[in-house]
Amino acid sequence: MQHIAPFVCWLGMDTNEPLFQEGLRLLQQEKYREAYQAFSKVLKAKPQHADALHQRGLASFRVQNFPLALTDFDQAVALAPHQAVYYADRAIVHYHQANAQAALADLDQAQALEPQNPYRYSSRAYVRAHYGDVEGAIADYQYAIELDPDDAIAHNNLGLLEEQRGYKQRAQRHFDRADTLSGDTPRAGQNVPTPATDAAAATPQPLPPTAPTEAARPGVGDYLRVMRELTTTRQGWREVADFIRKSLSS
Repeated sequence: MQHIAPFVCWLGMDTNEPLFQEGLRLLQQEKYREAYQAFSKVLKAKPQHADALHQRGLASFRVQNFPLALTDFDQAVALAPHQAVYYADRAIVHYHQANAQAALADLDQAQALEPQNPYRYSSRAYVRAHYGDVEGAIADYQYAIELDPDDAIAHNNLGLLEEQRGYKQRAQRHFDRADTLSGDTPRAGQNVPTPATDAAAATPQPLPPTAPTEAARPGVGDYLRVMRELTTTRQGWREVADFIRKSLSS
């Protein structure tokens, strides 16, 4: 999800108009239904306002109305097919509807449109890992880290995958890097890797084979984890996390 901010719209639409800006303010204030209504008024006057469709879709997503969000994202993509964030946000909806093929197709398109954006790779990595493509997920996390070496979430998630494959020392390096970047205390019982441990890290510890299983529909725990991974910015994650916590406590 992209941090809410004014930006230049495709198709020459004006995002500085007062009603559109009011919708953005309402989104920032977590008044999602009011924001939906504001963007609906914009769209009544300008039905092809792609950014208004996108922002209205975000308002629907924030109240977990995924079908309504998908309808708006579909229209936004049709009107502005070169906006990577539209595909990335639609992918989140597909994920929550347990549509892996559609989610990955949108994430592929977002990555193709913004090949230097590390979040495009880490987002796709999460979904790939969730649906069993561990090798593809690792490759995406590695490239995301190459583009942004200070991405603590990518380091942490890559460490989890390396640990799953049996590369304990390799995983530890990523865990320690994630702890350093996030300011957390190093994990108890885990040693800081040194060059002397690299040889051991090169040989994975065997894991028992597991049969592929059909992916289940994501639950509340998955909702929290995927939103952390699929947000486009760290600020975006904080906004979504605050919203989820308030929703679950109400």
